[in-house]
Amino acid sequence: MNGVKAIIFDTPGLRDEKGNDETYIELMRSKVEKPDSMLYVSRLDETRKEDDRQVIKIISSALGEKVWEYTVLVFTFANVKASQY
Repeated sequence: MNGVKAIIFDTPGLRDEKGNDETYIELMRSKVEKPDSMLYVSRLDETRKEDDRQVIKIISSALGEKVWEYTVLVFTFANVKASQY
């Protein structure tokens, strides 16, 4: 981006049924030691509170709790009413 290097990770596999969390985390660690920023994206129309808690624990363990100091929380599907899903 305008000469600035960026590494972007998409982690839809965390907490999936395949159980590859450690593999995904190791891949991320191999590419970047300490991220400069992070977007944590969560859908508000899904009730996955426990999955989100576990993902937050996994990321905190892998990248350190300080990662949340430079994280932007992004909530999607906020405009969907409960009756729509």
